Amino acid sequence: MKLSTGANSSYGAVQVYNEDEWQLVCDDVFTDEHALMVCKSLGFVDGVAVPYSGFGYMRSKIGLVGINCTGDETQLSDCGFTFGNVSNCDSEQYASVYCSEKKLSTIG
Repeated sequence: MKLSTGANSSYGAVQVYNEDEWQLVCDDVFTDEHALMVCKSLGFVDGVAVPYSGFGYMRSKIGLVGINCTGDETQLSDCGFTFGNVSNCDSEQYASVYCSEKKLSTIG
């Protein structure tokens, strides 16, 4: 898993490696709990979902849908998910996150 298109490594579009390429994650039902799992898996302490495909149009296939996380997971394999069947998601409907090395409630 990686983040792309952000100005630094702490935020960007969520991508997973599947079928020998980096693919976007569909943002349907992508919540802060999912973002927290993504951020934890990348070594951050906290994270939130960025709504509305926060980084503009991307020329990348959407290959992952239906992530089912509670926020306690530390990696994608701890959540339920499905590759493929993304007819309801296009390259402007991808999941994005903002990750932090501190609890976000303490920033400011």
